[in-house]
Amino acid sequence: MIKRRAFTLIELLVVIAIIALLMGIMMPVLGTVKEQARCTICQTNLHQYGLAERMYIDANHGYFSPIWSWLYDPGSGQPGLDNVGCQWHNASLQPDGLLWPYLKEKDIHMCPTFKSFARHMPCPNPKHDTSIPIEPQYSYSKNAYLGGDAPSFILMETQVVRPSGVVVFSEENTWVIGDDENGWTPNDLSSAALNDNVLFNRGDKKYHSYAIGGGGDCFATYHLVSSRRRNHGYGNAVFVDGHVERVCSWEPPDNVFSLLWPNKRK
Repeated sequence: MIKRRAFTLIELLVVIAIIALLMGIMMPVLGTVKEQARCTICQTNLHQYGLAERMYIDANHGYFSPIWSWLYDPGSGQPGLDNVGCQWHNASLQPDGLLWPYLKEKDIHMCPTFKSFARHMPCPNPKHDTSIPIEPQYSYSKNAYLGGDAPSFILMETQVVRPSGVVVFSEENTWVIGDDENGWTPNDLSSAALNDNVLFNRGDKKYHSYAIGGGGDCFATYHLVSSRRRNHGYGNAVFVDGHVERVCSWEPPDNVFSLLWPNKRK
């Protein structure tokens, strides 16, 4: 009779330890690969947003889509539409704005990374309606200086000084990153979180003489970074010329305002 040798307890423990070690090495790598895939999907979404804005501009004699009616028609009378700060998570609202005919594919309105955590975060709107569940509907905001009502805003594409350096749409955080009203610091990036579908930053006169001053929104900081360092990650944006790239809120100083401002640098 041939006796078969069984694994000893020590050998089994060694194998388990090796597997655990390999898993410990692989999990962060898999997490990084997964986030890079999400980031790619987000960039593809924004590329489609850029195409939609391009089609709108071409069909409307060079004018940008209006910032307050590109996604929802403020005159439609939909219940809940007047609560601007809760629009981003109000599933009962139906998009009917001027840009909507070019953006009917709903799958392109949500960054997968944003969707994964936004449901578990409180709405930053100080007038949040608790009867509206947190069901994220979109994660992209439009530059308030393009077709908007921000100070020194412009209406037409031909007025943009450097199309490759001006953002049209970008992601926006659902939380405020510092607000000490003492100018820009690495921990003081925004005075407002996602509360509508418009991204407005006033800039800091310390860094730009033409800045308006007074805080505002910032680009998303949750891509390509651990959850513990979520204030120091990156966002994605599509620019006036149609290209999409990663953008940073915290470096160089006052970078959000720099990439939103469409006018001449004084």
